[in-house]
Amino acid sequence: MKDEKRKIIKSQKNAALLLIFGPLLALISYSSKEDFDKYGNNNYYICACLFVIMICGALALKNSLRKLKELNCSPAAQSVLIKRP
Repeated sequence: MKDEKRKIIKSQKNAALLLIFGPLLALISYSSKEDFDKYGNNNYYICACLFVIMICGALALKNSLRKLKELNCSPAAQSVLIKRP
């Protein structure tokens, strides 16, 4: 049971990393174009959407790392984590 949860969390972490690095590569390719202003606002909209996707990926990565940390902690350590002010 614990191994299955760990596999699911690991796949979520990999998907979150893909959501971060995929748009990052696309942003680098869009911003390195010499004719960025040629197509008007479309490139700006695309870049803004890529930033939003990167933010979603960062939040998903944070959540999956938190879940993995909770899964790896012992029950005694979890009670200490919960009682923290």
